[in-house]
Amino acid sequence: MKILVSKGNRLFTFVWLLFVVSAVGHGSSQWPDDEHLNTLADSMNDYVFENPTGLEPSLLDIFWGVWLEVALFMLGVAALNLVALIAAEGSPRVKRSLLIADLCFMVPLTVLFVVYPVPPPLFVFGLTSVLCALDLALTRVPE
Repeated sequence: MKILVSKGNRLFTFVWLLFVVSAVGHGSSQWPDDEHLNTLADSMNDYVFENPTGLEPSLLDIFWGVWLEVALFMLGVAALNLVALIAAEGSPRVKRSLLIADLCFMVPLTVLFVVYPVPPPLFVFGLTSVLCALDLALTRVPE
């Protein structure tokens, strides 16, 4: 665990712990109590998808499933980054590769939420992209 707080890895660790906090916030947030949203939720709950599997999810079931899936996905990405850095014993080369891979999917997610403006994910993915890019610029790989 010392690897995560050692010089050169603190920003990386901060980024992914911030991502964990965001995931927990995402997964634990609640539907606001609003008359219009409650009407929408009732309509979503009444709209059921019939399919050959016998499962008949409502649109609201799908919404909450995707909502929680995103939180779990975010936790998984953070865990994979931190565990990979620990397993690589803080290798700058591995860290650089992780950051490049992270940017390959964080930047498109940021762009997605620029096109479809949803402030929380735009902020989280945008900040994560900027911090990963900064960490990548600061990471020196010995030759």
